Amino acid sequence: MNYWECPIEHFNVLKLTRNLLSLMLLTALGIFAVNSLVSAMELFGGTSQGEVKLYNNFTIGNQVAGDSQGGINISRIKQDGAVFTFDKSPPVRVRPDLSAEAYMIIDPHTGTDIISKNANKPLPPASLTKIMTAYVVATYISKGKLGIQDEVKVSPNALKTGKGGSRMFIEPGRLVTVDQLLLGLLAISGNDAAVALAEHVAGTETEFVKLMNDYAQDLGMVNCYFTNSHGLHDDKMLCSLNDLMLLCQSIITIYPAFYKRYFGVKRYSYAGINQSNRNRLLFYARKEIDGIKTGHTNEAGYNLIVSGVRNGYRTIAGVMGTKNQNHRDTEVRKMMDHAYIFYRRYLHYRQGEKIADIRVRRGKQNALTVGLSENLYSTLPYTEDDRFKVFIDIFGGTIRAPIAKGQEVAELKILFDNSDVVITRPLVALEAVEESSPVLSILDEILLWLGF
Repeated sequence: MNYWECPIEHFNVLKLTRNLLSLMLLTALGIFAVNSLVSAMELFGGTSQGEVKLYNNFTIGNQVAGDSQGGINISRIKQDGAVFTFDKSPPVRVRPDLSAEAYMIIDPHTGTDIISKNANKPLPPASLTKIMTAYVVATYISKGKLGIQDEVKVSPNALKTGKGGSRMFIEPGRLVTVDQLLLGLLAISGNDAAVALAEHVAGTETEFVKLMNDYAQDLGMVNCYFTNSHGLHDDKMLCSLNDLMLLCQSIITIYPAFYKRYFGVKRYSYAGINQSNRNRLLFYARKEIDGIKTGHTNEAGYNLIVSGVRNGYRTIAGVMGTKNQNHRDTEVRKMMDHAYIFYRRYLHYRQGEKIADIRVRRGKQNALTVGLSENLYSTLPYTEDDRFKVFIDIFGGTIRAPIAKGQEVAELKILFDNSDVVITRPLVALEAVEESSPVLSILDEILLWLGF
């Protein structure tokens, strides 16, 4: 018997069965919709699309620097005759009186510009040029193209250049190691050492200078142009302090062992001649400064970039165009004291820490937990928690499954003291979310369209 021959009573049973199955399906979908809506309302408070539940774990309590009494571990600071006295809370910030042509201090870990003036103005770098010479050499060493015990035959050109200023006093015809030349370059600012290294690496100083400018471009040094390896004055050779600070930051970050070996040497003896580092702040009583470099020509004035660690975190400070050695030392010390008294580096969130749950559409689960792929630090004035505000912007306004673990789905924004956004970081999925069935996905889209 086929379908068309089916008795009427059998046909009614089939119709009833079909209606019951449809009702059961609609009931199941309704239950899913209600459960999904209730779950979302419990989790996100019944808001519409873009729902976010932010964990209450933002903190400035995880201070990288400072003591247990709120981050200040200096009760009395003398700074150029002015005395600041405070206990747990620092005084109102007063910008130091600085008179260099250009000055700047940064936290290299966060890249924060704490104080600056004319930082992007191209100026004569003088022997700060040798920092780039050292960076090129360090890169060649890291790539295995150069060894510190390689012997270098110094050319007459290098010896001739050395007579134009500070020098290592290399003897004609004597072999010198790369290690010795680097110490001569950075500890005593030898012009002869600069040219000797340049010629050994690239064949000629001219070719080496091309490398210097190529590396500068790769680092993003947009206001810098080199014409020699040593820093003797050339009207065409100019470099901004901001670019030089970026260079120093790169050396400290990329080549920490190289920095420690060569940039903080206080005295160096070669060929029976003892010379002291011209960076007098290396001999400073606090012993917090461990590098970088000085520079001076009549045209440039007195330049200086230093780096050091106090209260558990590092800064880099620099001045260009000061009047004399005392002036440049004083300006740098003012900036470093200001930074360490009034500023702190904060750890707000750790890598992989749960920051928020965000509503997910078309997924086998309603919420996605998000966090950061690396620790989030900031360098800001010493403050309290209530001066920070945290916001989350969801990419596209809505998150739809499937979502892969580690996928960027939103942006974290942190405001300080009701100012503009000072920190932004991408938020990533801390888990994977699979897509639900086609029918349930369609239903979820209908709920989204209805505003649920």
